[in-house]
Amino acid sequence: MKFIRAYWGNLENFGGRHKIEIRRASKNKKLNEVVFVWGNENCDYLKSLGFDIIKMSDKSSEYGEDYFINSDTFLLHKLVAVREGCKKYGEVVFLDWDCRQIKDIDDNFYLKLREQDNEIQMPAYSFPKKYKSLLQTMYNPKDINWDYIDRQLEYLEKFHYEWDDSYVTPNASFIYCTNPKVMDDLIKINDELKIGIVCDEMTFNEYSKKLCKDLEGYIKRFEPLVCNAKREDHFNQGRLNQYISKFIKKDLYFIHE
Repeated sequence: MKFIRAYWGNLENFGGRHKIEIRRASKNKKLNEVVFVWGNENCDYLKSLGFDIIKMSDKSSEYGEDYFINSDTFLLHKLVAVREGCKKYGEVVFLDWDCRQIKDIDDNFYLKLREQDNEIQMPAYSFPKKYKSLLQTMYNPKDINWDYIDRQLEYLEKFHYEWDDSYVTPNASFIYCTNPKVMDDLIKINDELKIGIVCDEMTFNEYSKKLCKDLEGYIKRFEPLVCNAKREDHFNQGRLNQYISKFIKKDLYFIHE
């Protein structure tokens, strides 16, 4: 099995946050990992930190340059990276740069990961239905891209599992996958439904609903046993994690910041 990551876009975006996350990840030499990279400058930067890379394109992006403006297609890069990883390695775990390892990988990790016996797994996270009003009290409103938040809520209302007055969806910070066709299916869903935001997660929500009738079904079938989608203090994630624990027993190796 191979751990994979991906990078595309501009390293200076988001105040250079990605550079900080990438540098932190580069200090972990224990993972058998490779990074799928778009863009010559990005390739040079990741190689300078000691990462093994697979160059996908000279261009830094193939599906739009801006996370907000191109929110309908920007994250297609992730689905493509997972698809290519499955083609090359068969069995992969994709990690976002802010998905933090908290325990060394051992034999139990592989046993727990394969216990669900699925071609794909993603952990679930939640957004309270009063998400927008909560943001208004938690942050300076001038610091938030409200057009993006409105678009996010528009699609959360369409693609979610209902739970505790919240929208629950897959979180693509951690993706276990063994079949590249699943990624083709997600890309096709995005194209057909014209999902306007975070297509890596919304498409899998739609995909999973063909196989699960409710959140309990999702947890039993697609929730990884080795990671959590978010910290306990992310909105009502703590309560969601408690609900998840009613159906499966986790042994955490990764937590998404």
